[in-house]
Amino acid sequence: MRRRSGSTLLETAIFIPISFALLIGAFGLMHKVMIVANLAKNQSAARRTIGSLALQFRNDVRASNAAKLEKSNNYDRLVLKRADESSIVYEVGSSVIRRTDTSAGHEQYLIPEERKASFEIYDANDQGSSSTRRQIRLRVIRSSKVDAGSSILDVEIEAALGARAGSIERVSQ
Repeated sequence: MRRRSGSTLLETAIFIPISFALLIGAFGLMHKVMIVANLAKNQSAARRTIGSLALQFRNDVRASNAAKLEKSNNYDRLVLKRADESSIVYEVGSSVIRRTDTSAGHEQYLIPEERKASFEIYDANDQGSSSTRRQIRLRVIRSSKVDAGSSILDVEIEAALGARAGSIERVSQ
């Protein structure tokens, strides 16, 4: 008896749908892997951005000797004055914090969507002494989608103003 090579029509009819089902499953899995990789990349970039913002913000506050805070419904603006009369302005916009240095230009720090940033200036008592020092705080808060009234503190960056207590002026609009 002679052996034949190849496959029958029935075998091919069974093989093709199974192959397509496996192929569609592989595409779906690759799509999910790409989404997760993209989210991880975005979170990593956000952490690096917040890290460089924190470092720059602390250095600017410590190098300044005066601060002015302007608040309105649409934005927060922090103006830091240095001893050499140059100034640095931090301005909170929609999903961005802009840093403008009068001597060096400007930078932008992107903050993830659904987050709101704000500045706060307050006096803090030094531990072990009766003196107070001026502190400036930058907060980035995440709004909750589930409960519109609730929010989660995402990042809080604090720094003491200058080597000595500086003048602080608060302006609310």
